[in-house]
Amino acid sequence: MIALKTPAEISIMQGNGCLLARILDALCKEVQPGRSTLFFDEMAESLIREAGGVPSFKGYSGYPATINASINEEVVHGIPSSERHLEQGDVFSIDIGLVRDGLHADMATTIPVGQVGKTAQRMLEVGKRSLWEGIEQVKIGNRLSDISHAIAASAACGKELNKLRLETVCPTSRTLSGAMSKRQGSMWSKSMSDMESGKHCTRIHRFRTMDPPVTGFVCDREWRWPLSR
Repeated sequence: MIALKTPAEISIMQGNGCLLARILDALCKEVQPGRSTLFFDEMAESLIREAGGVPSFKGYSGYPATINASINEEVVHGIPSSERHLEQGDVFSIDIGLVRDGLHADMATTIPVGQVGKTAQRMLEVGKRSLWEGIEQVKIGNRLSDISHAIAASAACGKELNKLRLETVCPTSRTLSGAMSKRQGSMWSKSMSDMESGKHCTRIHRFRTMDPPVTGFVCDREWRWPLSR
């Protein structure tokens, strides 16, 4: 069930999102070859707590860290480690969340480590473009399926890329996992209610890999298993 938000809740969420964006930007500025993924996790937790927040992910179903730190073939939920170091040419994804005043903010980005190959750069460009085309569909009267369709249509232009069947559009909630549903590609039901002004808050997840497909990983309660396409 989608929980409608009050203006006060939306204001809190907006503030949390702005705060988390600044923290994520600070992490990205530290990305360089040789840094361990644990470095980013410790930095993230410190910045979140200094700002009066609490890491959303840490402790969730036993997850041990503040961020997901995923490199190359790891699609999402890579666990930070002092033994995992960034290398020149890697593609590094940071997924981060915080909760403050009872409401969550959650965001992620994928960035190159130094110079990356042409295909990896193309993947980043297609992913960014498809995300913004999805965001453009977040408007009064549209449905979640409109967002998903826009992302799928835009990403289809990157024909050398492989679409993972984990594209997600879901309402945000007071709980980290609240109201989240996974749908394959753009297969959102058209029966989903229209978005209303000042009531609905939505988060958008989209995943891409290079073609030919690499071996991807996501997590379950054990926190790591091969991704089935």
